[in-house]
Amino acid sequence: MRRTYWKSLWRGIWHNLGRFLAVFGIILISTLLISGLGTLGSTVKASFNQEMIKNKFPDIILKSKVANGFTTEEKNMLLNQPDIDESRMEEIYFYDTTINNTETRIIYRDYQNMKINPISIVEGNLPTSDTEVAVEQLPDNSQRKIGDTFEVTSTIPIIGTKRTTTFTVVGIVHNPMNNSIEKDKSQTTQKDVQDIFYMNSKKAMSYISGDTLFIGPDIYIQLSHDDDIDYFSNDYVNKVVKRKNQLVTMLTEKKAAGLTVEESVSYQYLNSTIDKVQTICTIFPVFFIVVAALVSSITIERLINEERGLCACFKTLGYSNHSIRFRYVFFSLLSSLSGAIIGSISGLYGLPSILYPTFKSIVINFPKMKADFNPSGALLGSGIIILVILIITLVKINKDINETPADSLRPKSPVTGKKILIERIDFFWKPLPFRYKATLRNIFRFKSKTITMNLSVMCSISLVMAGFGLLDLASNWENTSAIMETFKSVASFIIIFAVVLAILVIYNLVNINVSERVREISTLEVLGYKPKEVYTYVFREIIIMGVTGEVLGIPLGVLLLYIITSYLDFGSISIVTAGTYIYSLLLGFATLIIVCALMIPKIKKINMITSLKTLE
Repeated sequence: MRRTYWKSLWRGIWHNLGRFLAVFGIILISTLLISGLGTLGSTVKASFNQEMIKNKFPDIILKSKVANGFTTEEKNMLLNQPDIDESRMEEIYFYDTTINNTETRIIYRDYQNMKINPISIVEGNLPTSDTEVAVEQLPDNSQRKIGDTFEVTSTIPIIGTKRTTTFTVVGIVHNPMNNSIEKDKSQTTQKDVQDIFYMNSKKAMSYISGDTLFIGPDIYIQLSHDDDIDYFSNDYVNKVVKRKNQLVTMLTEKKAAGLTVEESVSYQYLNSTIDKVQTICTIFPVFFIVVAALVSSITIERLINEERGLCACFKTLGYSNHSIRFRYVFFSLLSSLSGAIIGSISGLYGLPSILYPTFKSIVINFPKMKADFNPSGALLGSGIIILVILIITLVKINKDINETPADSLRPKSPVTGKKILIERIDFFWKPLPFRYKATLRNIFRFKSKTITMNLSVMCSISLVMAGFGLLDLASNWENTSAIMETFKSVASFIIIFAVVLAILVIYNLVNINVSERVREISTLEVLGYKPKEVYTYVFREIIIMGVTGEVLGIPLGVLLLYIITSYLDFGSISIVTAGTYIYSLLLGFATLIIVCALMIPKIKKINMITSLKTLE
């Protein structure tokens, strides 16, 4: 008995393989996107965090407010702190000025003893004489090459003599703290720094500044902490800010000011971009969850309706209600759980690897990816979908299981025919051809089917529309091409997944619709309708419902974009172009046409004799 029962379970899945694969596919696509996008932000942060640990980023930068910098006594006070030692503290001299109409930052540090944030040589070498410089690798100075020369004229204090010095570029270097394409501001003019020069000594700097007396070094400090520190965590930020304030107070606020790494331009730019992407990656999957749960539950519900007679047979053979209930719970769990597992694994391990390189455009030196698997989003999304499907399954089967076998063996009575609202509008209804009247009656008479179709198409098209709208927003946001490329890539993936989901959803619903109407279609063929007329009759209804869902999906997409722009300060909804609305509608309509074309072979295979035999 048990063996026969399990054979029946697997046979039921095989006979309903199309529905099984529909639920499986919809949930796989949804969870793949949920898990992949949910992990993207944490993967990017983990990758850059690893790079920051590797390069020994300073936690605190202390800046002197006096010309001569910090005294030996003050430096010793810092070294006596329990979380600071000599290996974690370094003096770095810098001076902001204008050279040949270009905002330039001059830096000197002990190149033989770079303890914190060591610069790396990209090409050439570090300066070894006072008339040599190494140039920071920045987007705007890519034209600078080794061997280039430039002259700087400065005034020697007191005597007022003009001094002209010719400098030679001997190397191209990279400073990890200047990794983002966002430029720092000159402390002199508050304009974007376009060039950063590294010099051999304080004396070399005086050839530009005029006198070393006006140059006070910054003190870079790396606090003692765990090697696995998370630079992007709130705990780290709060800890470092608190410690900075303590050190500034100890040195007296009138003499010292402090910065933390999270206050740097590079860090803020990178963190802001990642957070924006992460928020978008959180908002969009919610819609995928809704569509997947809705369509999958409807599919299971239709399956139970069609197998009412089979349930009656099981009851007459002595199977308990629990056994019959488990049959459909097993179908729901197997299809949804397998889709969720495969989708989640694919998303966690695959999608971040594909999308991670899109962040390359916002940094100068792109770090190696470090995967940071965060399954919480996938587990939550999958759990919601599976739970909804199970609830629908249990509610529906519990309703039918209480019927007597005799009642279950009888086909359900067709919906009672009655006038729909628009039939009462004579001037509109009377001129309509019969074929349109029949279509409109079907649409308004079977309300649950119509609502399901409209909601599914509406959510799918809203995702497509929001994806195209995101492309518009990215193109116009801050006029930053690098940001644009990153968000374009994310938006493109959302559009692709939304279209695939729309095709799966619409195909599944249309397939259910056709399966439920085989008797009606067979009757039309008996009455002499030609194949083309039958196709037109069926597809007209689908296209009307689909187009209605599309039109309703546009405002929903606008609402989604409004949420994004409001929450992220990501431009204005007004910059969304007319092309976004047109492309969304056309793509949605093309999806309907594709699905209808795919359904033609199924309609052709309908055997009208077999279908009408079952009619009692």
